Amino acid sequence: MDRHTAYWRLRYQFGRRVIRREAGETLRALVALRAGVTPSRAARLLAQWVEDAQKPAWARRWRAA
Repeated sequence: MDRHTAYWRLRYQFGRRVIRREAGETLRALVALRAGVTPSRAARLLAQWVEDAQKPAWARRWRAA
């Protein structure tokens, strides 16, 4: 899933509250810092988390196991 899709999925998930691009950049930077990865890898991780958040609970548990 590309960054644009991740952005809109996040917006959908949090209702009408708009997540601005700056907030996204900050979030990616924080994830990169915490995980010790590059910002582009952090963007992919975030996209994966957004994708997982859309799945039913059993699917998330299955993937984590």
